Amino acid sequence: EALLAQLFQMMGGQDGVEAGNGDSGTLGASGGGSAPVNGGGGRAGSGVSSGGGGGGSGSSAPRPSGGSASSSGASGTSSSGASGSSSSEASGSSASSSPAQISKVPPKLAGDDKELAQFIETQLKGSPLAGHGLGAHYVKAGRDKNIDPLALVAISRHETNFGELGVGVTKHMGVGAFDSSPNAPRQWDGAVNQIYSGATTFNNLREKGGSNSKAPLDEQLAAVNKGGWATDQSWHGKVGNHYNEIAKEAAEVAKAEKTEKPAQPEKPRKPEKAKPTPARV
Repeated sequence: EALLAQLFQMMGGQDGVEAGNGDSGTLGASGGGSAPVNGGGGRAGSGVSSGGGGGGSGSSAPRPSGGSASSSGASGTSSSGASGSSSSEASGSSASSSPAQISKVPPKLAGDDKELAQFIETQLKGSPLAGHGLGAHYVKAGRDKNIDPLALVAISRHETNFGELGVGVTKHMGVGAFDSSPNAPRQWDGAVNQIYSGATTFNNLREKGGSNSKAPLDEQLAAVNKGGWATDQSWHGKVGNHYNEIAKEAAEVAKAEKTEKPAQPEKPRKPEKAKPTPARV
């Protein structure tokens, strides 16, 4: 209780901070919601929005659910939470709670912001977040806070299956989706706001949990969980497994591009000079 009160004060007295009914709690995203600590960030009124708050009018083209989550929202104990007790139910994956090892993203893709943004767009394809150029925002938000952009993508996938379930597009990363009033308008609402606010929250909780940007990603995720993103002690493992699935797809894309690369055309040969015919005497 004392810790919750402390976190409440850190967030500037934001109301609706509770222990959590589903996958998360005080700062939790998966059911309880997360609020940026020491600041916030994001861009008010930008991006796609499916509800109130700072998001714009945007669009929300739902797609069939990939898992067994109920249509009323979460798959946990609170029907209005972000993703309930397990994102594997939200996104249809079979992610376990503890990833054995975080997979590596192909270096060429990881180091090319433009290509990485395009790859993220393929991950969002068919979801309510698709078609709004959010790939570039994931990359920028990640680079600004020294976070792997695909880690932010994995969180969005875990929390709401890219805006499809629970609190939807408006709080697709779960930031500000407090248990007491998850759908209430917040300053962090909106598809773009969620990405930048999510990065700010990740960065602050990572430090609070005793990690930094140079640590392995699984350690960073564990620190963010410890720092208060979710009361579900296996949150970091679930997000890590989503990351692994995304990294696997990235490796397959890189392999396919290498295979399909056209062979370099042969350089044209220079025509041989005709030898002069000797004159007859």
